Amino acid sequence: MVLSVSAGQLRALRLRAQLLSGPPAIPVATVATVAAHLAGLQAQAAPPARLAIRARAAGRTAADADRACDTGEVIRTWAMRGTLHMVARRDVRWMNSLFGPVFAAKGRRRRAQLGLDDALCERALTALAVILAGSAPLTRAELVSRLAAEGIRIDPRTQQPPHLLGYAAHRGLICRGPDRPREEPTYVLLDDWAPGTPR
Repeated sequence: MVLSVSAGQLRALRLRAQLLSGPPAIPVATVATVAAHLAGLQAQAAPPARLAIRARAAGRTAADADRACDTGEVIRTWAMRGTLHMVARRDVRWMNSLFGPVFAAKGRRRRAQLGLDDALCERALTALAVILAGSAPLTRAELVSRLAAEGIRIDPRTQQPPHLLGYAAHRGLICRGPDRPREEPTYVLLDDWAPGTPR
């Protein structure tokens, strides 16, 4: 049996699936339930991510979205399309296992162009695991400085730091932690921020 829908019906169905029309599809919508229902939200920048939650969860505020990120109720990491996404804590491991290897491999050529060869990346991952173990969340600048102290020098004026951190996230080592004032991102070990999440 073939189901035929008009373009208008298709648009309506898509809006409904995206939680943007109709009665609430989730009885009690929290930041995490919205993220889980949508299999993640684009979160490259905080203001649009907050708006995406508020448009889909009646009564939720920007502060609710921030609190969910800052407590680890949702995890911000490089997931689909190689960009930062906000995903439900329960989904972070399986998504990372599914998408991480794809985007780690896809980014290899660009990392090489930036001087981040495989050997350097592996040394950096080992160092990041040690640096972040038992540490408070650290900013990109703090991580670059601590990597330099371990003999791994990357230039903070280039795209080396974000590509290295994205690679570490694709490999399942790190994710974003709570933001510091003025939305300065921090990074934590994924094992510390989302312990016991199913793979």
